[in-house]
Amino acid sequence: MQWRFTMNAQSLRMLGRAGARVASAAVATLALVSATAGSVMAQTAGAYPAKPLHIVVGFPPGGPVDTLARAIGEKLSLSMGQQVLVENVAGATGIIANQRVAKSAPDGYTLLMGASTIPIQATLKKSLPYDTVRDLTPIAYVGDSPFLLVVPVASPVRNMRELVAHIKASPGKLSYGSAGTGSGNHLSGELMKKMAGLDITHVPYKGAAPAEVDVMGGHVSYIFDAFTSGLKLVQSGRLRALAVTTEARSPAAPDIPTMAESGFPGFSVQTWYGLIGPGNLPLDLVRRLNEEVNKALALPDLQARLMAMGLQARPQTAAQFSSFVKNEVEKWAAVIKDSGVQQED
Repeated sequence: MQWRFTMNAQSLRMLGRAGARVASAAVATLALVSATAGSVMAQTAGAYPAKPLHIVVGFPPGGPVDTLARAIGEKLSLSMGQQVLVENVAGATGIIANQRVAKSAPDGYTLLMGASTIPIQATLKKSLPYDTVRDLTPIAYVGDSPFLLVVPVASPVRNMRELVAHIKASPGKLSYGSAGTGSGNHLSGELMKKMAGLDITHVPYKGAAPAEVDVMGGHVSYIFDAFTSGLKLVQSGRLRALAVTTEARSPAAPDIPTMAESGFPGFSVQTWYGLIGPGNLPLDLVRRLNEEVNKALALPDLQARLMAMGLQARPQTAAQFSSFVKNEVEKWAAVIKDSGVQQED
């Protein structure tokens, strides 16, 4: 049996009009999709930045994080052609600011001047309102400064090997100071204890200044001091420096060996700062911001400002910075869990 399908002239005319309407609608839809895609691409590429950028700082004005944010912001404003505003959102050792950026839109307009406290807090705090690795995107490493292990000038020890022997000769009887529980210099001391198997008591102070006073007076055996303030006390003859905590010696004190050179291979601790964005920040924006920050760090006047703060500029790719932060989270998680240190929310 054969089926025949026939249409008269009127039917063909109607079909033609319907097809034209369908074709017209399809073209309009494609045009809308194309325009939307073009808008998104422009948002994350050529048109960025189309409005002012905000760098959030989790500490009060005048401190090192704030100073760095403003210095970097000035350079980004000049090179990117948009105003860069610094917002101080102090509180909870930076956690409030971290949360604000973590929960912001991943459009490159809300950024964070982060610090080395971020990976420490990932384990030190019982809970955080964000996931450090998932909800924050490392963009550009700005710079860092070592801690300086210092002892009283009257101490019998003159290098790290002598200090370890001195502590092991009096297990449980000696102490070291810090600027407070969970601080970078406290956890540096815990890392040293772990690596050398030391039995020594931690004495937390309310800030670095009283800890420095007590080590000068011989009330504690040593502290991992902030580099700039510690070096001044060493140069004035009030403390003796045994080691710096970074992998390489500091250009500001090239005669002071590293912890790694002094019997602690792999010991690497620094106070660091870097530009961070929210999670899921598009890769093209990450690359653009990383390039802009690294260009700024190559400028002699910015390098001089960092050097005056005791910091060394260390440009990295975003991938290197991201890997570094993940390693920092893992390193401090192990130290904190071994030491039993934890802070309440």
